[in-house]
Amino acid sequence: MKKSNSVFTLLATAIFLQGAAYAQPSNRTDPEGSLNGSVCALSVQDDGLIFAGTLSNGVYKSSDNGQTWEQTGLDDVSVYDFTTLNGYVFAATQKGVYRTSDKGKHFFELQSGLGEARVQAVTTMNGHLFAATLTDGIYRSTDNGESWTGANEGIPLTFTYSVASDNYGNLYAGVTNSVFHSIDDGDSWTRLDTRIPHVRVNTIMANANGIYAGTQAGIFHSRNSSANWTNVSSGLGDTVVYDLAYFDGTMYAGTQDGVYASNNNGRNWMRTGPDEHAVYSVSAGRDAVFFGGNTDVYYLN
Repeated sequence: MKKSNSVFTLLATAIFLQGAAYAQPSNRTDPEGSLNGSVCALSVQDDGLIFAGTLSNGVYKSSDNGQTWEQTGLDDVSVYDFTTLNGYVFAATQKGVYRTSDKGKHFFELQSGLGEARVQAVTTMNGHLFAATLTDGIYRSTDNGESWTGANEGIPLTFTYSVASDNYGNLYAGVTNSVFHSIDDGDSWTRLDTRIPHVRVNTIMANANGIYAGTQAGIFHSRNSSANWTNVSSGLGDTVVYDLAYFDGTMYAGTQDGVYASNNNGRNWMRTGPDEHAVYSVSAGRDAVFFGGNTDVYYLN
């Protein structure tokens, strides 16, 4: 197995915005090996195991908070997203959905009924698995990925970049330049994006404060699954946003310009680092939040 060490440790050198402290990156380690490929996806498991999905080089894992990395049994694909369900970890890749039940030692391809192999994102709701495909909309699996059926009523079969769920029975999909919403487990969808500009929706985060859409031109927010959206990019500008996560009372955005943080539900943002480095993925664990960039993983606790 390949081994690598690649971590920026984000220590608590604080800068302040409206009374909140944001950590700045420092003490970069520069180990002999490194993650091979840009880190497009991160997933922190309940037991602390971290999966990193890379561009063209599959999945790596770390059991020591990112101090060392080991390549898993999936090593020759681009990986864009992860989700967990019923003891399995699922990976969205350009060759379909893969599943592991043994901490990444083996990954198994799950293609039955999946018409489009290029899967951009995955999520779960009500014990079901959902996959956003590049050109064939949303697919649903009710048997842990063993088989798939289309779940696209109301969605145009065009580019789908993101899919997300919340704890209230809502599903959201970023389709071309729109956000679609489902309240019936993906059986039907309605469009929500009356005020989002015509730009790609790269990521969607849903929580008790509403829906956040990270786009090619900043972040937009909607309350209560309504079609009324507000641009919440103050301090962020119109930078490309790749991923969003919430950790310890703070929202984090991975962007083409690095990491930004907000302590007021996105109304204001401040760059927290790493400066001038694209960050493609953000994932929050119980004790830390992790950021994936160009062959590097950063963390803040």
